[in-house]
Amino acid sequence: MSCYHFHMEGHASASERVEMRLDDPEEARAHTIVAVGDMLRRAGAGFWNGPEWQIDVTDETGRLVCTLTVQGRAADAFHEDWAVAAAQVQPAMASVA
Repeated sequence: MSCYHFHMEGHASASERVEMRLDDPEEARAHTIVAVGDMLRRAGAGFWNGPEWQIDVTDETGRLVCTLTVQGRAADAFHEDWAVAAAQVQPAMASVA
């Protein structure tokens, strides 16, 4: 078994670094997916439109095993972004015509 380090950025647990003894890099990647699923369940609706966060997993030598980046956007946020973008583009297009 080898030691794997899980470091979170941008999540409520960002200051938390977790160390685990696992069989191989494949098991570390599988554990990363399970851990992210658990964090998403605990975050509930608060996850949507929140900041992007990521988990970097390294082995005991410091070599990167995987990175998983997560960000959720609710549909209304996309619609609001489109409305803002359209409002900015329309005056610019009118000056071109």
